[in-house]
Amino acid sequence: MKNRLISICLYLFCSIYSSYSNQDIKVLTYDSSIAEIDTCATCKNDLIDSGWVLVRIDNRKAFFKSIKKSIGKKNKISILEIVAHSGPGVMGDYFNLNNICEFGNRLNKFIDTNTVIYLSGCNTAIKTDGFIDCLNMSTAERLANVTNCKEVFGSLGYLSGTFAQKNEKCCSCSSCVCDGINAINNEVWQSSKKSIDDCRCSYIIHYDNLKSSGFDIYKELLSEANKINNPEFELRPFADFSIKISNSEELDVYLLENIIYNRKTQKLYKFNKDEFLSKIQFIISNTQK
Repeated sequence: MKNRLISICLYLFCSIYSSYSNQDIKVLTYDSSIAEIDTCATCKNDLIDSGWVLVRIDNRKAFFKSIKKSIGKKNKISILEIVAHSGPGVMGDYFNLNNICEFGNRLNKFIDTNTVIYLSGCNTAIKTDGFIDCLNMSTAERLANVTNCKEVFGSLGYLSGTFAQKNEKCCSCSSCVCDGINAINNEVWQSSKKSIDDCRCSYIIHYDNLKSSGFDIYKELLSEANKINNPEFELRPFADFSIKISNSEELDVYLLENIIYNRKTQKLYKFNKDEFLSKIQFIISNTQK
């Protein structure tokens, strides 16, 4: 009888623990520069009390590591809200429309087909033509296409507040930038679900193609005059594209920062984006998806 009672207790304990450890969870990540959350103890306590797991991102390269550490062995995320300063086609320092596929692939490890994502940054539902890989797409639309989530919500203007706090509102963008709206609460968001688009995921430009077009990468880009000594900034996790010089040497190109990183030498170089793109645009446009 005693052994039977012990067995029943163990079964009940394991069932409760399993139910807790496998529950769907709501996660809100926020950049440490978001003072509205980071410096508001009451805000954070209220979010925790309402069932949200808060993940403070101190290092942009540690985005996924920070999430994994915070949710432990619990199951997939049911709602993920990413809070960061953003613009059309750019989600904070985490990704943009040129390198979004690598971000999406890693994100898929934490989500499933029932996950809903909120991109809580300015203009994340606003379409843009500012990226080589992807034209006339919004950040939310593209993320929905490269992940296994249920849907992605993006903001229709300059955003303040968050979905988790139920205090979101947005205002219209400047007419020369985008076409936003003035709205509050649910009207702030536009839903995007998986669809077919013509965007590239990622690509590598081979140096042989550059040389055949008369582009001398060592003279044009990797010169001593262009080298950045003692950089005081940190590169975002994913480059926009890469230039493969050889099997042992590859360059990461960061178009938004006008920076090239040589993986082999671990050196940084600056470049003029407009001049650079004008010279290699044909090669990029003919790169296979």
